[in-house]
Amino acid sequence: MNTFYRLILVGMLSTIMFCCHGKNTGGPDTGEENNNAGEKIYITDKTGKKWDLTHAVEKYGFDTRNFQYGLGPFAITPINNPVMISPGEPGYPADNSTDAVIGLNIDGDARAYLIRTLSRHEVVNDRVGGKDVAVVY
Repeated sequence: MNTFYRLILVGMLSTIMFCCHGKNTGGPDTGEENNNAGEKIYITDKTGKKWDLTHAVEKYGFDTRNFQYGLGPFAITPINNPVMISPGEPGYPADNSTDAVIGLNIDGDARAYLIRTLSRHEVVNDRVGGKDVAVVY
């Protein structure tokens, strides 16, 4: 697995841990109940993937019963190398458009990514100004 996707997974797990601390949500199956000192502590998500939460439980006191999980890794597909359109082309926003965008300009190569599209895909992998970039929402 490449570094980019590992970073995404770490970020997702961190978000889950910090957002769900202290909430009793009837979370996933856990391995904490039968944990003996020195054994790993896991939760299992809906896809059957096991997540090692030993560090979060032992160092920070997280309760695995309060964890929530989402769709699992790779459930939301990124947009890879999108085709950009120019003013005057069909689909280009009008001058008075109020659509929110994330803008990026590297060495004069400017791009705008619609928030409404990013809200469904969350990541755009693109090449801008001769550099590989990941735009994340």
